[in-house]
Amino acid sequence: MHFERQGASSRRRASAVETTQELQHRAAEAARDQALASYRQTVLAALVQVADLLRALDHDAAELAAEADAVRFASEALDLIRLSNQSGLASYLQVLTVDEQFLQTNLGYVQSRGTADSGYRCPLRRSRRGWWNGRDGGLREAYPSHVGFRPPADHPRS
Repeated sequence: MHFERQGASSRRRASAVETTQELQHRAAEAARDQALASYRQTVLAALVQVADLLRALDHDAAELAAEADAVRFASEALDLIRLSNQSGLASYLQVLTVDEQFLQTNLGYVQSRGTADSGYRCPLRRSRRGWWNGRDGGLREAYPSHVGFRPPADHPRS
């Protein structure tokens, strides 16, 4: 009878060990699932941020292109009014008025360009992991051509 008690006791211990191992295994699976869900959420949030940034870049690129067109048209108007003034068809006051409009249009373009450059340079560099050591981090490829990004003169890809 003593042996029967020992056998039952060891079976209970073995069953408890199996139950503990099974619980530990389930806990490890749950922790893995939680880490995977957290990773997926982080990746999705990063993708949303990239999409938002790209949408903003597209919007700013369109705005900057419109500003560049306005500067070109204002420059053409200034050239025409100067020619008209030289031919005696326009007064000097008209030349000054069109010149002021050209300068205001040019100022708007420069301000738009500065906003586009400063607003997206840092996040793009961070996303390309090159911002902390002075590398352009692929900005030349990421920027639309009319933004005119130029890396520093000492940059290896310059």
